[in-house]
Amino acid sequence: MALPKSPGTTAVIRRFLHEHAGKAFCMRCISAALFNGRDIDVAMRRLEGSGLIRRHGRCSECDKTRLVAGVTAN
Repeated sequence: MALPKSPGTTAVIRRFLHEHAGKAFCMRCISAALFNGRDIDVAMRRLEGSGLIRRHGRCSECDKTRLVAGVTAN
């Protein structure tokens, strides 16, 4: 019997951002919250253009001005 496949990095990030719609997070905070600090740059580039917005702004978690990502609240 095969084990269920765990969701990929992009799916986990997408779910997190939709759960926190209207907020913006820097890559460092997303990575720390979801992947124990692992590099997520490739996954973030894959998510651009699929509803993910990346811009320079203030992170909702660490409050530092950085490149942040988020999705709009509906």
